[in-house]
Parts: sequence; structure tokens; C-alpha cells
Amino acid sequence: MLTTAEGSFKRFNPTDTVVHECVHIGIEKPIVKRFKLTHTEKERLVDLICKNLFRGILTEYKTQSIGDTKIDLFVTSKEDIYDLPTRIGSFIEKNPR
Repeated sequence: MLTTAEGSFKRFNPTDTVVHECVHIGIEKPIVKRFKLTHTEKERLVDLICKNLFRGILTEYKTQSIGDTKIDLFVTSKEDIYDLPTRIGSFIEKNPR
């Protein structure tokens, strides 16, 4: 967990970081590896999942500035997250490598 030189957490609520990292673990093989997402695509996807799926518990979640925002149009709701393979497949189709 990232902390400042003074020892406080970098994020206001450290729960945000824990959930963010758990989402990384959960999507690594079935989504990230399968669709060969770049690092910035992966980071933005994790942020979108945290923001849209866990809104009730991560009430002050802040997305990172490093993510690839082209993926935003494909993951806008809980329903999109529940159908993530289809949504990310559509993203890849519209943004070929």
C-alpha cells in the first residue's frame, strides 16, 4: 500500500486500494490475458469496475490519471461489468491493435 513520507495512506480510504488490487487479481486471466489488454487499458478497466460496481462501498473512489479512456464507452454500468467478456471483445474489435 502506498504511503506518504509521513506514513499516511496516499488514498484517502485505504479500502479503495485493497478492492482495486482484488479486482486486478480477478480479471487478470479471464479478461486481461485473454484480450491482451495493455497496462493502461487494464488500469482504466479496474478503475471503471471499482467506480461502477462498488459505488456503494467505495463512495469516494478516485480514478487514476494513467488509464486509457477509450475503454470507457464499453464499461458504463453494472450490467456491462456482468457481461465483461462481450464488452471487452467489442472494445478490442473497435480498437484493433
